Amino acid sequence: MRIAYIARVDAESKGVQNKILSQIRAWSKMGLNTFLYVIGPEDKRSHWHDSSIDNLQVEYFVENYRAPLAKRYLQRSQSYAEILSDLLRKQPDLVYLRYEYCVPPLYGLIKKFQTVVEINTNDRVEFFIYSKLYGIYNYLTRHLILSNASGFILVTNELKAVIPKNKPSRVIANGIDLSLFPIASTQNNQFPRLIFSGTNFSPRNTNPYPWHGVDKIFYLASQLPECDFTIVGLSSPVSETLPPNVTVNGLLTGKSYDVLFDGIDVAISTLALHRKKMNEACPLKTREYLARGLPVIIGYKDTDLVDGLPFVLRIPNEENNIVKSVAQIREFAYSMRGQRVPRELIAHLDVSVKEKERVAFFASIVATSRNV
Repeated sequence: MRIAYIARVDAESKGVQNKILSQIRAWSKMGLNTFLYVIGPEDKRSHWHDSSIDNLQVEYFVENYRAPLAKRYLQRSQSYAEILSDLLRKQPDLVYLRYEYCVPPLYGLIKKFQTVVEINTNDRVEFFIYSKLYGIYNYLTRHLILSNASGFILVTNELKAVIPKNKPSRVIANGIDLSLFPIASTQNNQFPRLIFSGTNFSPRNTNPYPWHGVDKIFYLASQLPECDFTIVGLSSPVSETLPPNVTVNGLLTGKSYDVLFDGIDVAISTLALHRKKMNEACPLKTREYLARGLPVIIGYKDTDLVDGLPFVLRIPNEENNIVKSVAQIREFAYSMRGQRVPRELIAHLDVSVKEKERVAFFASIVATSRNV
């Protein structure tokens, strides 16, 4: 099969970039040929060329994320017009699209090619978090994508509610390449050390991802003063009122990022999914934590993780979940000191497992279209 993968990726979404390239690397090993089209900021263009993927063709389209919405709309429309023109020449068997709001050339593309759309979130809620205008426009036009798509990949079971019921779909939670993440070293810590890794967030009201629940982590730190908290991804000045046991870092990659996990006892994942009216998720950060061997605290139902796992503490998905769970979190953190999650217990999270299922779904869509 020849697959055209189309993704608009936010400026600092390193996890999403790793996910996409890991997927394509797995497809390549299965004999698929992929054309990758990325819409993103100018300074991230070079990050998308991966020599480990045979014959990967990458077309990059610049979008100014600081521009007014009207200008961004025009830039995105132009990008999709160029993508459509290129696809008409290449004639892929299938288009794989990460869902985003519709612009006229994207509508034309989906009408022209068999397209599987990946649904990562409840767009009817999340888009309003970014902008009311953004949310209204998406709400009024989303049917143009959903009704013309050939099928859907959903990252959670809960997202079945946001797609048409008469379309083929498959639930495949996010996976990662486990081999890319070193197991974090352990230390004999007297008091637990915890970490949270986010993307381009702020402890102030400018936080673009309120469902991370970073504000709750600061509260937790104030209630566990003997524990050490490391926060990664902070992009704006830090308030002087933050607890003294919190260390903040900017956006890091490579070895400078990896070493932060050494000696950590527990990693913190999403704590406020309720803020976008969702209960189920499969965050890439959770999979990265587990790949590094770290026990995790989550505030949601994870599609891939059954209840009762000894290395996962799941607290309620509600606004005051940390307030109610401080004692439970303290007990978990102390019990997990120096512990590492065995890799064999999370083998089902590996991209190789996920992509076999995804490619099988692609094949079924292509076969159906050829028989029509």
